[in-house]
Amino acid sequence: MKTKESLLGGITVAIAVIGFLAVAECVLRFLPVRTSPPIVPVTQIDPVFRFTPNRSFVFSKDWDLAMVNYSHTNNDGWVNKLDYRKEDPLPLIGVIGDSYIEALSVPPDSTAQAHLSESLKEQFRVYSFAASGAPLSQYVVWAAYAVREYKAKALIINVVGNDFDESHLSYSQHVPGFWIYVPEPSGELRLQLLEHHPGAMRSFLKMSTLARYLFLNLNVKEALLSRP
Repeated sequence: MKTKESLLGGITVAIAVIGFLAVAECVLRFLPVRTSPPIVPVTQIDPVFRFTPNRSFVFSKDWDLAMVNYSHTNNDGWVNKLDYRKEDPLPLIGVIGDSYIEALSVPPDSTAQAHLSESLKEQFRVYSFAASGAPLSQYVVWAAYAVREYKAKALIINVVGNDFDESHLSYSQHVPGFWIYVPEPSGELRLQLLEHHPGAMRSFLKMSTLARYLFLNLNVKEALLSRP
């Protein structure tokens, strides 16, 4: 009898938990829960980190969904309101950086590159190449990409203090998709790609609003990893 009661109690708790999660999933779908623009696979064949083109996303922060911003990636996979054109006669200025330039929380018309583009319209094009967490070593790759693909005539690179040390393997955050400097036995530094292959976790985050709320708004993973 006790075993039967325990089993029924366990089933009741399980149903209650599943019901709560289902309700939370439904409710959160009507709220601006954060979504991250998906990253394309970054490999030796396609070695430049960028996002999946033409995708809309929502930025929000913390449990109360603060700082809501709606934006999208352009035709080449960058967070920019402009589509990038290779055959444009106007000379190009490339703006390169990390989250300061990517600016997920900033309305598309209010970013640094948007203001610069507006002030220089009909004289220059201004395209941005940026992603959160990128080190200085990654800026080198994006600079080469801007010149090679879009014939950039000038580059503006936004550099902050941690961009230097995170460019080295010993201090890198090891973000998949970025290039970092790796020391050779000779003591020289060599740029090496940390390849990015999207996994099951990203697919799960795309499907579940509750999962995005926990991992992107509440940062549950970082909180657990930071515990002693």
